[in-house]
Amino acid sequence: MLRILGLIAALALSACEEKGSKSVHSPSVQYGQLPAVPKEFIGRWKLVGQECYADADEQPSKKNPSVIIRFDPDFQYELFVEGWRSLGKFKVEQMRDSSPTAQLEGTLYEFDLVKGRLENWSEGEAVYQCGNIFRRDE
Repeated sequence: MLRILGLIAALALSACEEKGSKSVHSPSVQYGQLPAVPKEFIGRWKLVGQECYADADEQPSKKNPSVIIRFDPDFQYELFVEGWRSLGKFKVEQMRDSSPTAQLEGTLYEFDLVKGRLENWSEGEAVYQCGNIFRRDE
């Protein structure tokens, strides 16, 4: 009897592990931290301006600093801000009902991929009234 219960438990555990590795909505969509960089992130992106929430007290900045960020397939990034260069790693997460997000490790900077562009609206839990908009620079 114990042997049968052990076999049933092993089969149930195996089924749960298989089920856990697949998404309930779509087998091609994975949620949480992604093991590979989505091809849509890879490449150079240039800051092109700001957009603000409709009810924001602020207006978009008229002056755009020179900012370029490059995401590589090996989770490495290179960031140029007004001539200053920084390098590091990033991670990409996909949550249900939201766009994929890249977060620069060791910082709170997050970039959402929305309709073919990158948007930066927050720094950790601090949400800006105006977001930085990046377009491909290639």
